[in-house]
Amino acid sequence: MTTGALTGQVGSANTGVLAGDVGGTGGHGLDINASLDTGNNTVTVTLVDNADITGGVGGAAANDATAVTVGGAGGIALISTPAKIG
Repeated sequence: MTTGALTGQVGSANTGVLAGDVGGTGGHGLDINASLDTGNNTVTVTLVDNADITGGVGGAAANDATAVTVGGAGGIALISTPAKIG
């Protein structure tokens, strides 16, 4: 795979009014699962032109003066899942 910059999706905004409401977590920038390839369980990623891999921004906290709300966590830039055995 040859790619330029990769950025995960933005998490959903917190629209709740309860203290336990939390914004959505940002998406992964690149999720590699080597067990889905053609059999040799390797993945080659070539980044071109100063490419960055960035996790998605967490969802914003709700704008509510009467409650403390929480924004979502940022996403992970690179996830690599090991090959499944068995």
